[in-house]
Amino acid sequence: MAKIKKDTNLRKSILQAAITGQLISNVEGETKTGKELLDKIIEERNAKLLADWEEAKKKNPKAKKPAPIVASEITEDEIPFEIPKSWCWCSWGI
Repeated sequence: MAKIKKDTNLRKSILQAAITGQLISNVEGETKTGKELLDKIIEERNAKLLADWEEAKKKNPKAKKPAPIVASEITEDEIPFEIPKSWCWCSWGI
């Protein structure tokens, strides 16, 4: 029982360190900002949605065009904790 509790505490500690950016090195020029990566992910996902829709249209001409994926930044009062400056908070339109 003690091992399970110890493992749970370790997992919580690792998860907390991960979401606060403590598990990565922040070498300048090595990585893009969170906003740049988010924009790239959205662009790639929307391109895939459109490609899948084009394929579906070949089989079913009445296939509906999917709505694009969007993300918006959250307001200051929605931020639960501080994150590294190169990261960004966002809200998925799900």
